This record gives sequence, C-alpha cells and structure tokens, in this order.
Amino acid sequence: MEKQHPVAAENKSKMKQYKLIISAVFLVLTALSFACYFIAPGSQWYEKPVPVELQPKVPVMENPLLNAKHEEEAEPEPVQSEQPKKEAPKTDPKAWKEGLPGIAFIGDSIMAGYGCSKDLDPSKDEKCPNSAANIEADLIGYEHYNFENLSLGAEQSQAYDAAMDANYLKTYITDKKIKYVQIMLGTNDALAGGVTKLWTKDNYRTALSEMIRKLESAGVQKIIIHRPTYIIGQNRENTRASNDNISLDEYLLVMDDIANQDPAVFMGDTAAADWFANVGANGDNYDIYGIHPNAKGHEILGKFWYDAFKRVLGAEYEGK
Repeated sequence: MEKQHPVAAENKSKMKQYKLIISAVFLVLTALSFACYFIAPGSQWYEKPVPVELQPKVPVMENPLLNAKHEEEAEPEPVQSEQPKKEAPKTDPKAWKEGLPGIAFIGDSIMAGYGCSKDLDPSKDEKCPNSAANIEADLIGYEHYNFENLSLGAEQSQAYDAAMDANYLKTYITDKKIKYVQIMLGTNDALAGGVTKLWTKDNYRTALSEMIRKLESAGVQKIIIHRPTYIIGQNRENTRASNDNISLDEYLLVMDDIANQDPAVFMGDTAAADWFANVGANGDNYDIYGIHPNAKGHEILGKFWYDAFKRVLGAEYEGK
C-alpha cells in the first residue's frame, strides 16, 4: 500500500473539517430562512400581539391577614353628626296681608270679646280669643280680607267719636285700607241715658252720626250696624220689661233711622238679641247672664254677624 505524504494527509484532513463547517453553516442559514418566512408579518403563521386593554385580567389574590393589618392601622373616619334640618318659618294665616281690603270691628265689651272666660272661671269676665268677632272672621276667611278689632269695652259712642281724630283715622282706617266697618254700640249708651240720665238718645244720635261721617271720609265704603243684645237677668220673663232694655229699644230706633238716611250705612244683625232673650233661654250652653255671652254664646253671636255681613255685601262678598 502506497503511503501518503504526511503533508498531503494533513491537507486532506483539513478539507474534511472545512466541509463539515460549511455544511453546518448551511444548515443554520437554512433554518433561519425558514423561521423568518413562517413568523414574518402577513404570513399565515404570524400571530398578532393582543392589545393590553384586551388582554384578560388576572385577578389579584387578596391577603386577608394583610388587609386585616391595614384595617387595624388605618385611622377611623370621623363620624359626622347629622345637623337638624331647619324648617321653613310657618306663616300665620291670620297675619296682616298687604293689599287686601280690611274689615274693622268697633263696639262695646261684647264685640271686644268679653265673657268667654266665664266658662273656665265664673269669677272672671275677660277677653278671650274665641270671641264673636273672631268667630265671624274665621267664617269669612283670611284669604281675601284683613281684620282689625278696634273695640274698647265699656264705652259709650261719645268715647269713640272723641277718639277718632285725624291720627286715629289715618293709622287704623286709611293706612290699613279698611273697607268695611261693623259697629255694635248702644247698650252702654242706654245704661248711661236710661239709668243715670247722663247720656240721652240725642247725644247717641249725634255721636254715632259723627263717627260714621269720619269713617266715610277715611275711605270706609260700607258701615254695618249690629243690634246690641239685651241685658239678660236670671229671670228672663222680665228681661224685656226691665228699665235698661226699655231704654235700649229706644236707642235701636235711632240706629234704624241713621241707616235709612245714609246709603253707606246698613242694619246688620237684628235677630241675635231676640234669640238670646228667647231661644237661648232653653239651655245654659247659649246663655248671656248680665251683658256678656259665654263661649257658646259668642259662637252663636258670631254666626249671626257673619250671615248679616254676607247679606249686606251681596255680590261684593269674596269670603268663604
């Protein structure tokens, strides 16, 4: 066998190594080419990355022990006490309302409201809120009218006439837009004139006529005169025959005469006096002993005045 030259054998060995290296490089390049082809964008094998907002959220597992520790360390929130709600101030339905016409009461102690308190304490005879004038005002209603009670008490007509100076008329009549005035006067005039002879029918006529003139000049459109009640004693059969009431009947004729002469003056209630002297005698619930009615008597009297007021006003009436 022919021996190869050492150099030739060495060269042959190197050639085999070169071939192996070249083959390995070729295989690597081939593999890279295939990989680039299959994962390149647009390839059917290419998978687009999923946007972050569309990726499924992996729930975070809470550590109850850690949370409990944080809750212990956290400062408690201050408790806010509930503040009471402020209620809107309530409006008194009987309060004076600007722009409404006014109704005024001018009279004796009955119109002022004396007598109601006798039901609670017979020894007392004081003014009370459920007077006949207030009963009538409640029946008429406070939606269309204002009400003013100018009654003084045990006074004769002369006292009212003297009080009605320019300042009085402006303050209580004109400025308050009093459109209607209801008057009940005569009992105290009759007592003074019939018993003591200090106050005559002529004085009464003069004073009442002058009052009416002043009220009309202050803007009052209608004046309504209610007939006073009789002074009723325990023995009702003798009520009409008493000197006081005989005197009062004469004063009632003066009222009628004044109402007939002045187109702005009207006779109002004329039935209550007879009702108390007759029908009211059937039970203590409706009594007037002496001059002043009790609470039930004021309620009945207020209804009489209410009916008379509506009758006088007719189509002008705007109440209930």
